[in-house]
Amino acid sequence: MAGELWAVGFQIGKEATPGTPVAATRILYATDPVLNDPRTATPHTYATRTRDNVRSVTLGSSVAEGSFTQQMSADECIETFALSVQGSVIPTTPVGAVNARQWVFKPGGSVDSATLEWFDGARAWQGIGYTGNQLTISGAANAGSTVQVNLIGSDLVPLTALTPALPQRAPIEFEGWETALYFGDFDAPATLTEVPCVLRNWNVVLGNQANRIYAAHNSKAACAVRPGELSLVSTLTFDAASDVMDDIYGQYINSEYTMARLVFGGNQEIDAGPPATHRQVMLDLPGAWSTYDRGGNADGSRTYEAQLQYVYNPTLAAGLVITCINTRDVLYQNTTTVAAMSQAA
Repeated sequence: MAGELWAVGFQIGKEATPGTPVAATRILYATDPVLNDPRTATPHTYATRTRDNVRSVTLGSSVAEGSFTQQMSADECIETFALSVQGSVIPTTPVGAVNARQWVFKPGGSVDSATLEWFDGARAWQGIGYTGNQLTISGAANAGSTVQVNLIGSDLVPLTALTPALPQRAPIEFEGWETALYFGDFDAPATLTEVPCVLRNWNVVLGNQANRIYAAHNSKAACAVRPGELSLVSTLTFDAASDVMDDIYGQYINSEYTMARLVFGGNQEIDAGPPATHRQVMLDLPGAWSTYDRGGNADGSRTYEAQLQYVYNPTLAAGLVITCINTRDVLYQNTTTVAAMSQAA
């Protein structure tokens, strides 16, 4: 129990039955993972004819929670998207590909429930019935690009030790400069056009508004965790000098629907072929502009910030689509990522 932070470990296993713990099957490469259970303590006071009348303290039900952050990665983030966007996704092979796999996540149904194992540097803990409650994808063109998750769970208990012998990997991750912005017609997502040198920062926040379900079973654990209605707002910061800002302003004041797409990566070939076989993460964001702020600045230049409120898109059959291209066949397994054929700078 020395407590060194370099000894921290974080692992995951998918629960076949939500709330029933399983052994971990994959290491999650995450920054600063934390699992907590801040149960409410209730002091009970009695008519004792004394000022020191607290005679008992009880603890309430489990409110298991947590968080972790990952670097943007088509290979490392698919478990995170399965916990937060859509569960039980099965990949397909893109047209023209051999090794590449396409994973598509849409927030229309259930999400996965997982057992998380966390060694905090001193002790091991097991998070049971955990899922993603808020997913934040953020970054900047001159900095990093990250995926951060706030977790909600059924219970958190001590664990003797992490599941042993899960293999390590060499992850493939994307920097902020490996980002491209596309805009286009809300009704024609296939016709989106890249708009270079406009987007400076991005912050996409998806909320599941999940609730713990408590019912009598002589246990502090919640009986279930169920997602609620989707919330999704994308805050995008632009270079104000671009003519694109006139188009965005027109859409804003006229309440016109639009479509934005963020593509992360795409510089690494998996198969020699079309861009659809390149390692990447793609966010399709249909919606309407809800704010248009002209007051920003960065690096001595004016910046504008606009928020895109999601709107369900019938063509996409979703209010958000996250597509990952990688070489993985199965979720929650410690498979080794196939090395990229090439990477363009």
